[in-house]
Amino acid sequence: HKGKCSVQLNLAQLPSLAELDCEEAYLSWSIELHTDLSLESVQTIFEWVQDLCRLEISVLQEPITLNAKTQSPIALVAERFDTFSERRRTTVHVRADRLDTLIKQIGEIAISHSIFKQALKHLNCGLEFDTELTRLDRQLRELQDTVLGLRMLPVRVLFGRFERLVRDASSQLQKELELVIEGADTELDKNLIEKLADPIMHLVKNAIDHGLDSSQERVAAGKPPCGKVTLSARHEGGAVIITVADDGRGIDPQSIRSKAIALGLAKESDSIHSKDWLQFIYSPGFSTSATVNQWSGRGVGLDAVRKAIADLRGELTLVSQLGKGSEFQIRLPLTLAIVDALIVRAGGTTYAIPMHFIAECLHELAFEAVTVAPGVVLPRLRGEFLRVMNLANYLNDPRSRQATELNNSGVKVILQSGTKKIMLGVDEILAQ
Repeated sequence: HKGKCSVQLNLAQLPSLAELDCEEAYLSWSIELHTDLSLESVQTIFEWVQDLCRLEISVLQEPITLNAKTQSPIALVAERFDTFSERRRTTVHVRADRLDTLIKQIGEIAISHSIFKQALKHLNCGLEFDTELTRLDRQLRELQDTVLGLRMLPVRVLFGRFERLVRDASSQLQKELELVIEGADTELDKNLIEKLADPIMHLVKNAIDHGLDSSQERVAAGKPPCGKVTLSARHEGGAVIITVADDGRGIDPQSIRSKAIALGLAKESDSIHSKDWLQFIYSPGFSTSATVNQWSGRGVGLDAVRKAIADLRGELTLVSQLGKGSEFQIRLPLTLAIVDALIVRAGGTTYAIPMHFIAECLHELAFEAVTVAPGVVLPRLRGEFLRVMNLANYLNDPRSRQATELNNSGVKVILQSGTKKIMLGVDEILAQ
C-alpha cells in the first residue's frame, strides 16, 4: 500500500549442492519501490529487520522539475549523491552477537568496579582518591548507558507489525476496527522486542475476537460503532510499561466463575471477590471461546503469555470493566543485560534487591505503626496500609528474623510490583 513494488531474487552466489554450507546465507533480494515516501520514511519501515540482515536502501531516481532558476540535472544528482553518501558514512552496521559480547564485558567491568569500590570503602585514602573514584563511577555509568543505548530500538518496530493484522481481522470478522498506537518512540532493548512479538500478538488477537463487540452491539450500548485496540508504551522508573487495551465488552467475572467451576478449578461454595475471579483466565487450558479459528481458541492460553512475560523478568496484570473494555499491562525492565541492585544488610545477611522493584527507602519515624486487630500491627504510610515481608519465613533464613520486626529502627525499603506494595525492614543500606 506504499506504492508499486517489484521483487527480484538474486541466485548469483548460490553454490553447487556439494559446496553448500547450510549455515551460510547465499540468497539476496532486490526490491524496487515506486513511491512518494521519503528515504527516511522507507528506512523507518525497515527498522525492525536492520539488525537481522545486511540492508541497503538508496534512492534510484527522484522527480526533477526544471525551470529557469533550477540547477542542472547533473548538479542535482551530484547533490543528492553527496547527501546520501554522507548519511551512509554516519551509519555502521554491527553484528548483534558482537554487540551482545560488548554489553556482557561492560557488565563484568561494572561488577569488578563495585567489588573494588567496596574493598576500598573502609580505607582512608584521602579526599583526592574519593573524588577520582566518584568520577570513575560517573564515567562507568555513562559508558553503560551509551553501550546499552546501542541495542535500544523504538517500540514502533514492534507495534507496526500489528497494523495489517487489525486490517485483516476487520475484513474477515466483519468488525469495524481501529488500531491506536501511543508512545511509539519509547525505546526498549532489541532482544526484548523480539521476544515480545508473540505474547503481544496473542493479546491483540484476544482483544480483537474476545474483547471487541460487533458494531451493532456497540451502537446498542451507546458506544461508537468502530472498536478500538490501543497499543501504548511508556517509561516508568527503571521499567517500561506496555499496554494492550480495547474498549469492548470487558470480561464478565460471573462467566469466568461458571467456567472455573465447570473445569473443577473452584467450587460453588467458594467466596471469591469479583476481581479475583479474573485470575482464573491464566489457568492452563482455560478458554471462554466456544469455537476455534485463527483469531481465538488456537490452543495457546493466557498462561503461556504470562509465562513468556515472566521469563523476561516481567509482570502481566489485567484490569477489566464489564461493558467498558479490558487492559493488559506488561511491566518489563529496560534491558536484560545489566541489572542495578541495592545491597542491604538484614539480620546479619547481605542481600541484593533489584532496583526496578524499589519504590522508595524510608528512615526512622517515616511511617505510623497502627494496631488493626489484637496482636496485629501494620505500617501506615501516607494513609495507605502496607504488608510487612517476613524474610525469615520467606527465605527460610533464621538470621533474618530480627529484620522483620516492625519498629522505627533501621531502614524500611518499600518494594513495589505493579499495584502491590510491601515494606521490608533492613538494618542498613550498604551500596548500589
